Amino acid sequence: MDLVNKKLRILIVTSSVYPRGGGVAYHVQNLAYELVKLGSTVEIATINPAIEISEMHHDGYDIIYLKNLQSLLKFILHSNYDIYHFHSYRSPPIATSIYLTKILGKYIVFTPHAIFPAKSPYKKIITYIYDKTMGQLSLKLTNSVIALTDENKHEIISCGCKANKITVIPNAIRFSEFLQPYEQNHIKDTYNIDKYILYVGRIAVHKGLAELVIAMDTLKKVGIKLVIIGEDYGLKKELEQIISEKKLQDTIIFTGLLDRKALINAYYDCDLFVLPSSHEGLPTVLLEAMICKKPVVISQNILNAIGTDILDYGYIWTFENSSIKSLIIACESAMQHSGDSIEPNMTVLEKYSFSRVAKAIFNIYCTSGKQI
Repeated sequence: MDLVNKKLRILIVTSSVYPRGGGVAYHVQNLAYELVKLGSTVEIATINPAIEISEMHHDGYDIIYLKNLQSLLKFILHSNYDIYHFHSYRSPPIATSIYLTKILGKYIVFTPHAIFPAKSPYKKIITYIYDKTMGQLSLKLTNSVIALTDENKHEIISCGCKANKITVIPNAIRFSEFLQPYEQNHIKDTYNIDKYILYVGRIAVHKGLAELVIAMDTLKKVGIKLVIIGEDYGLKKELEQIISEKKLQDTIIFTGLLDRKALINAYYDCDLFVLPSSHEGLPTVLLEAMICKKPVVISQNILNAIGTDILDYGYIWTFENSSIKSLIIACESAMQHSGDSIEPNMTVLEKYSFSRVAKAIFNIYCTSGKQI
């Protein structure tokens, strides 16, 4: 079936939708928005038992909320799309849905996103079992796999995927969101602070937040605070204990999730963006901070995953993974360049435009369609 000149009907299946779900959910909804602009009909299916409505129209595409895995499988069973695009690895509902979709003879595209290493011995056993069973099967049954970086490609191959199935297409941001006027000093006025370091993302173990919070015991001496924007994934209680022990209650602010407008204001408002994660795919929050022309600090692991080309931006500092001392030094160096006077090389961001990335993914759909 030739899909090149056909108006595609695309179903995107994901674990959650924005603002919950972090970068994966944001990626999915930006992709849907751009695919609609390319002339496709797009629907997003996700499981969320807490949502009372069953469907929501958003930016030209529909979001379908299903109560449980059974209702998701029933929906797929009675559907008829040209392309089924699944997102998120180590998700049993996603893996089960891929299995059913393959039985139905549909064409499957799969974007696993970042594959995080387990920390505790118990989780290492669980992830090993998953990777060797449901994870490996979902990759085997998929027709086309999209990796975010070369490093991400190697991760996916290590989980049992054949290299010839994988195409590397980077994560991206929607530039137009950042061209609108922003509210100056939004966070600073709300929380009565003068300068702040910004972290955006899940409050989770692999994000390096414990090290960043401890580093603030030193960094607070220059009069800067830390604003953490994101949803708690089980780490916040531990961070609050560290904050209490080091008496950092007046230095660290948790905002919870913010809507897109407030989040973009927070990027523009901050003095420094820090992403201390030990592991990432290609984090959109980093790209968003860069498009707002902010100095950024990232771990060496993130740089290794993304590639050194991103250093052409000109205002990126790295630190040794998990080293609090190295993190402090990087932040102190970067803060010397905070303010409106920096002139980063913005051409480095051109390949991370979602309009460009969506076209590359659309080409995979069309090439895939010829094989149906």
